[in-house]
Amino acid sequence: MLRRTKQVTDVWSGGTTTQLAIWPPEADYKSGDFKWRISTARVEQEESVFTSLPGFHRCLMLLKGSIRLIHENHGEVILSPFGQSGFDGSWRTVSKGKCIDFNLMLAAGYEGRIAPFQSGRVVNLFMPLTEGHGFRRITEMFYCLCPIELILFRENSVKRSLHLKNGDFVSFRSQNASASDEGRISVNAVLKGISDARICAIQSTIQENETIRDKVFLGARPVVKLLRRIVM
Repeated sequence: MLRRTKQVTDVWSGGTTTQLAIWPPEADYKSGDFKWRISTARVEQEESVFTSLPGFHRCLMLLKGSIRLIHENHGEVILSPFGQSGFDGSWRTVSKGKCIDFNLMLAAGYEGRIAPFQSGRVVNLFMPLTEGHGFRRITEMFYCLCPIELILFRENSVKRSLHLKNGDFVSFRSQNASASDEGRISVNAVLKGISDARICAIQSTIQENETIRDKVFLGARPVVKLLRRIVM
């Protein structure tokens, strides 16, 4: 778990960026030696050019504000909160407007998606993104947009309850998991004192199809290996 108070924010040409997770943990974003990275960013300039990332696929979801993304020679899109755009990191991309966004960057051999996560909704963890394709590991992550209680359970038996605040980030990583087994691990989010369902977090799923070191990490800290249990 990475609490908001422990997150590091850096400056980029259009505003600021906060790294939430990177793989492998010792990788450096600026040197480009990472396999995937998740971050949030504030776009504070009315017009800015995105950092060039050849060799990476990018997916950007808006959290606040409204922007127009212009992918040079590849079209454009206008995004409002929870709208998203996927694009090649080598494209010259210009943004117009101010916003706060959520970013996923993936190297070859990795697949991923980001989606709004609604309170009261139960989802199964570690399900493969593409049916019929093998995978080595799956990482599930949640970025909190408001205070929530994240409840993890297996077959209706509560395994762990996490109390998270706005901006907190938590990840769960499976190793060589089978969908039929790990899919029985589920997660639910509860908003205390709020009965209406609403978007309370951003869920990120990353599927790894390449051979990497035989370790499991929670955030940037090594933890014990797992085969058929959840990282807690």
